[in-house]
Amino acid sequence: MDMIIRTAPADREPPWELLLDADPSRELVSRYLAEGVCRTAEIDGRTVGVCVTISGAHPECREIINIAVAPDYRRRGIARRLIADAEALAVSEGISSMEIGTGNSGFDQLKLYQLCGYRISGVITDYFTGRHEQEIIEHGIVCRDMVRLKKNLLVSL
Repeated sequence: MDMIIRTAPADREPPWELLLDADPSRELVSRYLAEGVCRTAEIDGRTVGVCVTISGAHPECREIINIAVAPDYRRRGIARRLIADAEALAVSEGISSMEIGTGNSGFDQLKLYQLCGYRISGVITDYFTGRHEQEIIEHGIVCRDMVRLKKNLLVSL
């Protein structure tokens, strides 16, 4: 599979379908797109994945705020490659850690992030409660809490 990961061109519409798959609020997505870096994964000219990073809670931290892969392309390593790309860019800028948050009901996401070396660093109770017009339900569970995960990018020798 020949895939290109690159910064989304500023002169084109962002991949809304993918972005809204990860976060159903167009208003919130628009806000963090304005301050973040949007990278896309493309196969045969089609955008099949997206990853948006923003500055984290601390100057030495970056946060993956949105990551999504088109349904027909899932389970092919695209999300892992987007995460690795975000980490490599952060390290090239002297960033020492990466954070990501996901819903308590996102079992697939929690598994992926931990397989990529992220560790649970906290939980924000009721983060998603009342945040969106409709409840988010995954695996029959209402998404209420945000599980925060963190990875140290710089390994001391």
